[in-house]
Order: sequence, then C-alpha cells, then structure tokens
Amino acid sequence: MYTRRLILTAALLLPTAVFANPAVNITWTGCPAINAPRNRTLADGPTATVVVTGHGFTAPVRAIHIVVGVGYAGVQGIPDSWRYDPAGCSAGGFQASYASAGCPSIAGPNPVSISKFEYDGISGKATLAFIFDPWTPDPNTTYTLAQFTFDKSNGFRGLGAKPDSCGCAERAECLRITYATYLDANTNEIPFNLESESVSWEDPYGIACGVADCFDPPCDNRDPCSLPQATPAEQRSWGSLKASYR
Repeated sequence: MYTRRLILTAALLLPTAVFANPAVNITWTGCPAINAPRNRTLADGPTATVVVTGHGFTAPVRAIHIVVGVGYAGVQGIPDSWRYDPAGCSAGGFQASYASAGCPSIAGPNPVSISKFEYDGISGKATLAFIFDPWTPDPNTTYTLAQFTFDKSNGFRGLGAKPDSCGCAERAECLRITYATYLDANTNEIPFNLESESVSWEDPYGIACGVADCFDPPCDNRDPCSLPQATPAEQRSWGSLKASYR
C-alpha cells in the first residue's frame, strides 16, 4: 500500500513539475497572435525580425539565454544571404535585442547583454543572453524575451555572388529555438518548455524544419548555396587590359 501511494504521489506531482516551467514561442515580427504567419519571404520586405516570447513565470527571474539556429533539414551549410557572421556576406546586418516587440520586455532593472551570430560551416546560430536585477514577472503576461533582426536588403534570388549583395535569398531555411533557459533568483539555470519552436523562411510547407536537421550534425549533403562562388568578372575593354600591362 505504501509503495502504491508513493507511485500515485509521484504521478500526481510529475505533471506539475513539468508544466510549472514557463513556456516560450517563436514568431515572425512580434508578439504571438492568432493565425500569425509561420513563413516569411524576401517579398515581405527587407527587414526580417524573429521574436521569442515567454509566459507563465511564477518566480523571480534574473537572466535569459536564447539561441535560434538557422539551417535546412539534413543539409550542411547556409546561403550567403544568411551569413551574418563576421566573415559572411551579410556581416553587420544582424541585431539582437530584449526590447518590447508588441508585448513588454522581460528585462528587469540594470540589464547587461551580449549577442552574436555564428556560423560553423553547418548552420547559423543567433544568440542573445542578458542578466538583470531579479524581479517576479506577472504569470498572466506574455513577455518579449528576444528579437533577432536580419537585414535582407542586399540579398538576391539565384546562385552566385555580387560585389555588394548576397545570393540564394530564396533558399528555404528553418529558424528554430535550439537553446532557451533562464536563471532564477538563486542563479539556477532552468530550461523553458517549448510551445512553438520554429518558423520558416521561403518555405510555406515547413520542409526545411524536417526531422533530420543540421542543428545536430552530422548532415548528409551540402547546400550548393553555401559553397564559395566565383567573383563576377569585371567587364573591361581590350585597350584597358593591354594598358594594365604597361
């Protein structure tokens, strides 16, 4: 009887332990809304913003750490148009913020943050982490945890490279939450529950967010859009070419 009571008690407590953690969602543009689009395209405008929100907080919070990966299921590499790392074609076009994106920011007093976009040859990774003075959010309010903004104004459709722009902007990609945790008042790191974990780019059927993905290698093939592209030859006259040898 005692053993059965322990099992029953554990069974009753388990759902509470699992669902007590706050939950996160990812959307395009802003705070979650009914029928919010899950896919975005280059035709929607030059600025693409991914927003991660959270709700269900019941205890003090003092830090947030969010990572969103960019990649295609089962494929190595990302196109030039998604290379926001320092060595990439789109370097300088990435921004990360904890500011409000239609719902209040989770950041408490005196926030300090770090952010970056990295590329390891397999997938891209947008990171935002920030710490602040502990405070207790409203459990019934949805908060902005992170927003990642990608400037796509120099992207173009089609394979190749241009002196001032990046190719393969039409290539389908998946943007997925790969890491989402917070620190409580005692600096314990606690994972969020994931309610919605991905959105898609140029991919209305969500194929890029398939089961086999390159957020966790190995991958089984290479995206041709991620291979080095030849620099376009400059059009020059025979006279100018001969003059360059004088």
